[in-house]
Amino acid sequence: ESSSESSMPSPVDYRKGDVRKVETVANILSEGGYTGVIHCIGLLFDSDSGLGDYNIFVSGSGSIPDTEATYDAITRLTAFNAIEAASEYAKPLSK
Repeated sequence: ESSSESSMPSPVDYRKGDVRKVETVANILSEGGYTGVIHCIGLLFDSDSGLGDYNIFVSGSGSIPDTEATYDAITRLTAFNAIEAASEYAKPLSK
């Protein structure tokens, strides 16, 4: 274990869900105990490209996007959903 590893925060809590729905993030945050939200969602081939079926080969998770999985919905919309849910979660903490 290097010194940089020992100074790392507690393990990351990975979850599976549809973050195109702000409720998904809000429900997880409502469990409490979180100090931050990291948005690291990307999409190589979206449904609009016609190449979505190839994601199974190039995606780390092996996902296949549904017809609503556009680049905009997966990257921009999910980022705004994470911001909205985190902002609501932080309101009681800031009082």
